[in-house]
Amino acid sequence: MKRFPANEPRRMFWSQDVGGHTSCPECKTPLANEQHTYVMATRRQGQLDTFLVGNDGGYFCGGCATVVLDNDEFAEAAAVALGRTRGAEFVILGLVDLQAVPKEKARAPLGADGNPVPLVGFTNLDAPGPRLGRGAGKGRKHSRKPHMNQRTP
Repeated sequence: MKRFPANEPRRMFWSQDVGGHTSCPECKTPLANEQHTYVMATRRQGQLDTFLVGNDGGYFCGGCATVVLDNDEFAEAAAVALGRTRGAEFVILGLVDLQAVPKEKARAPLGADGNPVPLVGFTNLDAPGPRLGRGAGKGRKHSRKPHMNQRTP
């Protein structure tokens, strides 16, 4: 059983925007790393695609409903999904609650007819003004809003 269940709605922040993934940007509690599955949306030439990404790039707060995602970990996954080494634009929509999949659907692919992806969306994704990010965003002030991110070398 996971220490940080996927069915709990959380606020999401990028590590590059909050100074890393050591402490929670909301309550300053130390963060703990845990493997989870996420829904990633990518954009290439104006076309959006979604993917499931499983990794340990999430750092969860034990004091509040916050997760900080390691930008480099997810940028690498986006680049792999798009078959490129740089310039992958992406956003992480939320966690996948694998425990919510009915037992009779456990062998069916997630997202197939009758077996939707049990997405628990991040609560702050609908914040106004999502922006494109570029790499580490050198030379500009960062907001704490989640954003479409772009990896550059």
